[in-house]
Amino acid sequence: MKKILVYFIIIISIQAQNKVNFKSKLLEKEKEYLQKVIAEFSNLDLNSLLIPCLERMLVINPKGKEYYEWLIKSYIEMGQYKRAEKLCYDTLKFLGEEIIIWKLLAYSYINQNKLGDAEDILYALYLLDKLELKDIKVLSDIALKNNHYDLAIELYQKLLKKNAKDKETAFKLFIAYWRSGNYENAEEIAIKIQSPFWKKLYLAWGEMELERKRFNIALSIYKKALKKFPLDYNILYGTALAYFYSDRFAESEKILKILILSKNFKIKAYKLISLIKIKEKDFKSAESYLKKARNLDPSNIEILSILIDVERKIFLEKLGSTKL
Repeated sequence: MKKILVYFIIIISIQAQNKVNFKSKLLEKEKEYLQKVIAEFSNLDLNSLLIPCLERMLVINPKGKEYYEWLIKSYIEMGQYKRAEKLCYDTLKFLGEEIIIWKLLAYSYINQNKLGDAEDILYALYLLDKLELKDIKVLSDIALKNNHYDLAIELYQKLLKKNAKDKETAFKLFIAYWRSGNYENAEEIAIKIQSPFWKKLYLAWGEMELERKRFNIALSIYKKALKKFPLDYNILYGTALAYFYSDRFAESEKILKILILSKNFKIKAYKLISLIKIKEKDFKSAESYLKKARNLDPSNIEILSILIDVERKIFLEKLGSTKL
């Protein structure tokens, strides 16, 4: 750090002398010392101090390509994404079509959640065969988030050709197939990569089978998961749903009464128990559970709608018994 302070003192004194004379020679000296300071700050990973040095270097040496790239990266690392985006555009105008600057612009967009713009740039670079594997991974994940499943599938398949043992990429390919409605290919991958300890695969796989209305298969998947994660509320809720859709109401309700203990699943549990009670034509119990759910979430329109329908049925029951 002492060495850096010395460099700074020299730079400041040089900048003061620049106002008087020998401007070009002194600028060369300043550039020389700035290079040393930049190297030191870079080694120490001090981006907050590195940025003003890089900005000054670009004033002195506006054609220094490496400093533009360095400064954009520093902006991104410091969370200054708007500044990074602006400098990318300025650099592209000044230096021309530099691939690395386009990549950095894409990453500045990603950090601002402008995933559509980021995908457009990275996909263009992909078509030009200018992306490294790490960039293809980023593009594939963006395509999946943007619901561009065909592109995501193409990219995940490409990645798996490079590394067939990459289970995380295979899982994402499973998701892409599932979301695109290609259930058979999704199931094939799930069977291939399943592992007793891979909770998120079982959750997604079970959800897919519920979507396909293959409730017994969903139930068997959730039961496998419960052997390793017996107290996981997400798996318990999936199991309760599978029992419910299989008309095994007593088993579903038993699990749901455990889920009432969970803050995150309490409302869902009350709602599903109420639906069981409606199926059993126990409207008073259904009303009770719906009111409990409504107390927790008064703005829930779906629960209110079910409650109104249940109260109407209770009224009609009373009306029928009165007539008798």
